[in-house]
Amino acid sequence: MKFYIPLATQRVEVSARKLKDEETNVKGNGKKKLTWHTPFGNIDIQERLFIKPGKQFRPFSHEAGISNRGCSLPLPLVIVDFGADHAFGRVPEKLAEHYGVEIATSTIQALTEKHANQMIEPRKRSPSNNTQQSRL
Repeated sequence: MKFYIPLATQRVEVSARKLKDEETNVKGNGKKKLTWHTPFGNIDIQERLFIKPGKQFRPFSHEAGISNRGCSLPLPLVIVDFGADHAFGRVPEKLAEHYGVEIATSTIQALTEKHANQMIEPRKRSPSNNTQQSRL
């Protein structure tokens, strides 16, 4: 986990320089804490903010595709795996035990049910798998 924070901090600076190169009249507008959940634990960094008349920029979170208190791409897979095997109420303790991550039971239930519905949808749309039909 210690490896990821310096890497994320470095990417914050790279994103900021890239924005300054691409946008004109953009000015620094302070920093905000950005936290997201990963299978390696929570990552907390200070994200640089920028402003241009009428618009605010958060280049790192935009480029990385993350939002504050959101999940990294691999984490929902871990959550759904635990959610499919255990009662939703037990999953937060399993996540904390194995990954050191705290996620609300309601989030776990929503992610697991969303995944289950995505698995069911293609079956509803496809023709019946019944290949043996009675022909009289």
